[in-house]
Amino acid sequence: MKLVEELYAMYRNHLTGDEEDLYEVVMGALDEHERTDLEKTTQQLSDEQYAEMVKYYILELLRRKIAEEGIGNINMKTNARGDLLH
Repeated sequence: MKLVEELYAMYRNHLTGDEEDLYEVVMGALDEHERTDLEKTTQQLSDEQYAEMVKYYILELLRRKIAEEGIGNINMKTNARGDLLH
């Protein structure tokens, strides 16, 4: 995905692999884009890439739901703003 490649190129020397770092990079990038920009980006994806994106989105939502309900061994952490991290 072009957006991922651009973000990686911009921040690769600053990333530590920490989930919180990644979260901040992604949130900053999303704040800079309008919905229509993101829609254009997703329209450029292959069917396989689009399905993968949706799959990971659904998996993340299910992980959060499981953590909220206290089911299983998934432990959710929060950052300073109270946003869930995984």
